Amino acid sequence: MASFHNRAEGTVLSKLSELRTVCNKDIEIHHQNTDSIFASFGNFLQSQRSKAELTVHNHVKLGKLKVELRELEDELVRALAVKTRNEVKRIAITDSLSETIVKADELQKIVQDQAARKDEYASILSEQSKENSREASRSREEIQEAFKWYNRILGFRIDGGHGVTFTFTSVNKKCPAEEYSFTVRHANEKYTLLGSKPHLKDIEELVHELNKSNGLFRFVRIMREKFQTTSLGPVSHFIYQDQDCTSISLSAPVSLGSICSRSKSPLPLREVNGETKKLDHG
Repeated sequence: MASFHNRAEGTVLSKLSELRTVCNKDIEIHHQNTDSIFASFGNFLQSQRSKAELTVHNHVKLGKLKVELRELEDELVRALAVKTRNEVKRIAITDSLSETIVKADELQKIVQDQAARKDEYASILSEQSKENSREASRSREEIQEAFKWYNRILGFRIDGGHGVTFTFTSVNKKCPAEEYSFTVRHANEKYTLLGSKPHLKDIEELVHELNKSNGLFRFVRIMREKFQTTSLGPVSHFIYQDQDCTSISLSAPVSLGSICSRSKSPLPLREVNGETKKLDHG
């Protein structure tokens, strides 16, 4: 009984020993697995930490990228605004250029029309100028004929010098060759009678009327009539001294200012009867 009991106890102990051995092996295996798990978990944590740090870094970088993206969007908006304004300007310039081209075409047509009218007017003016030249030539011929008639019939002559001298012949029927003359000067918009041959009295009113009316040819006609009246009675003659006279052409109206002499000194007049006086030419 005791041996059986010993054998049974030995068997139990061996089994327990085997179980202990198996348990130790299992514990060792579990320890290894646990170490492996802890190591894996540590690696996992390290990996997750790295990923978390990378994620944080990426978040920071993403924030910066968002800021840059907003700035780029703002730049894009400004660029689009500038482009829109430039496009509006381009359209306005294109429209203005089109209008300018149209106006240029219109102006070119106007210039062409004006050139055609200019040529037409030039032709008309040329014809008119020729006609005027012919009329002027005929007028000059008629004036020349009239002066020839005056010189031949009335003995009328004009001489320039210190004033303008109007000379008449054929006044005295008894002596047609006898000369009657008077000298007029025009200066400072005023006529001045420098003298007459023969001397005429009471002609201040005629000179005053001449300055009022500027009717020189009427004055000349009245002076000739006075010479005719004087030729019927006794006359007194006077002599011009130091007067530089130059005969002028009468093919055009006479300008007293252009005929008068360069001398600016008073003209001395001496009458035969001894009376002497000086006339101011001013």
